[in-house]
Amino acid sequence: MSTPAPEPLLHVRGIVKSFGGVHALRGIDVTVRAGEIHALLGQNGAGKSTLVKILNGVHPAGSFSGEIVLAGRPVSFASPAGATAAGIGYVPQEIEVLEQLSVAENVFAGRTSLGKGVVVKRRAMEARTREIFEDLGLAIDPRAIVASLTSAQRHLVMIARALATRPRVLMLDEPTASLSGTEVDALFAVLRRLRMQGVTMIYITHRLPEVLAVCDRATVLRDGQVAAEIARAEFNEEHFIFAMSGQRLQRLFPAHAVPAGARPMLEVRGLSVAGHPGAMHGARDVGFSVAAGEIVGLAGLLGSGRSEILHGIYGRVPADGEVRVDGERIAIRTPRDARARRTSASTSRRARSPTMPAPSRFRRTSDWRRGPSS
Repeated sequence: MSTPAPEPLLHVRGIVKSFGGVHALRGIDVTVRAGEIHALLGQNGAGKSTLVKILNGVHPAGSFSGEIVLAGRPVSFASPAGATAAGIGYVPQEIEVLEQLSVAENVFAGRTSLGKGVVVKRRAMEARTREIFEDLGLAIDPRAIVASLTSAQRHLVMIARALATRPRVLMLDEPTASLSGTEVDALFAVLRRLRMQGVTMIYITHRLPEVLAVCDRATVLRDGQVAAEIARAEFNEEHFIFAMSGQRLQRLFPAHAVPAGARPMLEVRGLSVAGHPGAMHGARDVGFSVAAGEIVGLAGLLGSGRSEILHGIYGRVPADGEVRVDGERIAIRTPRDARARRTSASTSRRARSPTMPAPSRFRRTSDWRRGPSS
């Protein structure tokens, strides 16, 4: 006998949202079941961020049409605080912590009670924070100053902050964006533990391997509409890519042959980079070339040194080795030097390191992936 599917906990029905006459969402319907990790995917402009902002109260009731039903009851939010009070927790992509305060103070930042009529005292905050981390199987000291924590630990503090409100639904927005491969595995262990405890989660991402690894069902948005609802048994990369782009993998990435004898536009020889602030690893003795008209993927897990290589070439961090552009050996010590050489770089951390536009003979991107970006 098959196990019955869990009851739906969150229904989003007929959501329509426009900005200046442009439809961002066109009749969105999403159902999230109790106790599942539900992936929300889509390319840039698909409508993910708009839907998330509706669910966490950034776009208040009245600014869109449609209905949100939580645990069988229609709900509406005038603000993020209203969404939190109704039982929807949210963990943003960017790390938002108060570095000079303790872990417990961060978990309870902005709130003055642990329950009705209970004034927060330091010991009570620390006890509740310790309880949350124990439930997650983590050993993080509630009294530790957040500035002393790693990026992964800071993200876990943000998850604990959301869990402290005892949400019915927990939304995680690109939770692995600043984590290394090992840290991603640790985060997934936490999410699986939360699922076993019955916590319902919405996992916003564009990284298909993560969906395959940890999610139970998925909703794919494209052009402001639901393109597909995919059950775990139907998960595969090609299915997701087609739903996100409307194209088969072979058409999305057609074979491209560089003409024989094409001259190297970029040559890197013996490049070594110590790393940049916050990086775990650098890179050592790296060499590769990029021919004119060629696209080269530089791939690796977070922390592998892939981004540090490009930071070194672009002059964001000191680097040893040789770089040649169109056959000419050049010295790039700063991004200004790079731009003067008509070289541009696009970083994966758009909020912290915006793209620096420049006319370019070749383009380097610090986060190439097989599949559409989000």
